[in-house]
Amino acid sequence: MCNLNLFNVLANVVPRTVPDTPLAISDQELRGPQPSSALRALEQSLNTGTSFDIVFQAYTRRSSPGSVTRPIPIYANTAVLQATTLLPDFAKLEEDLNFSSLFELSEGDTLPFTSLESCGYESDSDLEDDNDNDSSIHNNLAAVRPAEELATTSSDEASASVEMVPAVISESLKHDSRVVLIKGVAWKTWRAFIYYCYTGIVHFASLRSQSTPDKQSGLEDGPPHCSPKSMYQLAKKLNNEPLSQLALKAIETRLSEVNILEEAFSKFTSRYWHDAIKEMEIALLLQHKSTPAVSHGLPAKIQAVAMGNLPHAASALTALYQQITQIPGQN
Repeated sequence: MCNLNLFNVLANVVPRTVPDTPLAISDQELRGPQPSSALRALEQSLNTGTSFDIVFQAYTRRSSPGSVTRPIPIYANTAVLQATTLLPDFAKLEEDLNFSSLFELSEGDTLPFTSLESCGYESDSDLEDDNDNDSSIHNNLAAVRPAEELATTSSDEASASVEMVPAVISESLKHDSRVVLIKGVAWKTWRAFIYYCYTGIVHFASLRSQSTPDKQSGLEDGPPHCSPKSMYQLAKKLNNEPLSQLALKAIETRLSEVNILEEAFSKFTSRYWHDAIKEMEIALLLQHKSTPAVSHGLPAKIQAVAMGNLPHAASALTALYQQITQIPGQN
């Protein structure tokens, strides 16, 4: 039997080149193509007095039992969105099975305040947890529920509730707009996506695993921020390659020896359609193999996978092993 010392083997690995320092990004901002459709929609609104023709509702909070709650409306113009990315014909949404996991038409004038469908929300950092206090979300919630109700509703009450809330807040839009419920995508992510469709600009927040949190993402004023991981997942669902590449680059620039282990062995990275993320993170993990954070933390991660405590991370461990076995003379 061949005896291999993991760290001796890692010492011989030549990782794929990953930049040592983040690329220059002004105010955590990345730009895509500027959509001229937004300007046409603006011009049309000057004549018609109507800027939006669709209302999206997306959930903002993850409650402790695994459900999501507290939807907030986001208003948009379908022509602007469809010029930027491939979206369904919302007038025939029931017939388009390709988007059934992402969009659902609202029935009547109300929608559930709480959804028990937790798929896609498990590790979404754009959802507000019970102990979070995001002012930008809280202020928008005031339009959906009175402030005193928000202050007195516990997470357990929200999870068990079958309470319905208005699907459309503005009276002027109730009869002229289609209302669509967003599934598996947080309000902050979808709002940032809408902003990107209008402006070609996307602002990404820090990763939760970073030692220095992003102070801008929680501010009420300014462009919307979202998690690059959440936006990457949404862009993949929509087959929007330019946006997914912007999000991928933002994730890469936020990784270091401090958080690479946590991210490489995370549930997000383990998803089967995130191969580009996994490849990039394993390369970065190998680049930082000699740092104390990685050399001391990796054995514990491997043990956790072997003990079944991190079953989702088996694919990351397999990818790491495949990198090791590619070293000449180590078969």
